Amino acid sequence: MSQIKEKKKRARRSPEKMAELVLEAERVGQGVVCRRENIAPAQMSRWKQKFLQAGIAGLKEG
Repeated sequence: MSQIKEKKKRARRSPEKMAELVLEAERVGQGVVCRRENIAPAQMSRWKQKFLQAGIAGLKEG
């Protein structure tokens, strides 16, 4: 019998939540937040770059 793997649903985070996670990562460390929230470090880095360039408005853009 073959096992069918269930596809994981992606968590949709609001721009405000993304900003909160970026700021928390600055305080406690990116690795800690990424592991806890199941976020790839590269994703966190992209959020951080957008947040630093344009604030929460930068995170609202796709």
